[in-house]
Amino acid sequence: MARNSLTILLSLCIAGCASIPPPPPLPGQLVAGPQTAAECSAKAGVWAKFSTYLPQISGGDDPYVCNTPTHDFGKLCTDPRNCQGTCLAPAHPAVAKEAVGSCSAYVLVPYNTWQVGHGFEFNPNVIP
Repeated sequence: MARNSLTILLSLCIAGCASIPPPPPLPGQLVAGPQTAAECSAKAGVWAKFSTYLPQISGGDDPYVCNTPTHDFGKLCTDPRNCQGTCLAPAHPAVAKEAVGSCSAYVLVPYNTWQVGHGFEFNPNVIP
């Protein structure tokens, strides 16, 4: 009897957990997108090798990715979390200078792009 009750309880727990949807992606978080050039084109995306955006970590395999347009292009921001893509620094950036940027036109940006994070300009490849 106890064994049957345990089996039923475990089944209910597993069934209940299976119906919980995954959380939505955070702003700027990559999600699975178009997997072919045709699917990418249908989403107005740019089909390019991953190394176009992050050459320093592409390694041996360099897959194609679809860089899709963002819905918040041009919105003012102070951190990448404010954007679907990233928060781009204004012209003439300087490391650790306070700034308000604007959201990128595409989800992925080239690796050497100046950005705004926590209200300050930075370049992921420049150590202050």
